[in-house]
Amino acid sequence: MFDSRARLVEQIGDLVEGIRVEAGGRYACLLEPGSVILDRCAPGWDGAWTLRGLVERHRQALFAIPGCMASGAPIEDVFAGWDEDEFLLAVINGRVALVVACHEAEAVGERAFPLLKALADRLLRYDESYRMDARGRGFFLGRPKLDLVVIGRSDSP
Repeated sequence: MFDSRARLVEQIGDLVEGIRVEAGGRYACLLEPGSVILDRCAPGWDGAWTLRGLVERHRQALFAIPGCMASGAPIEDVFAGWDEDEFLLAVINGRVALVVACHEAEAVGERAFPLLKALADRLLRYDESYRMDARGRGFFLGRPKLDLVVIGRSDSP
């Protein structure tokens, strides 16, 4: 119930790595609109800095994707030109997001859903501001809003 911040940070890191491994992914990162919080990559993969830079440059656009999809507004192609992976984007209450680069993102969302729920729980315990939505409204009595988006390869039809 009352977890230490150090223990929560450890659990969050383990969950992000667990989701990356479950996805068979090469890279996973947790981010806020203002910064990348942490990232994990497959051992020996040398593309992590390139992909992290891409994610950092397009943080705001990543957070806008679920809202654009809901409203039908145009969506910026954040990963244009990156044809090596598909991406799973999980946005929690519009405040914090997980990006996973993997080969089959759609299947990952289903397989990793229990880990995503656990990650959301730990994140809400770690930072109380994540309990609010992007407009500052609270989610104290319900579940967090978890938006899952699959972003295919730019070379896919």
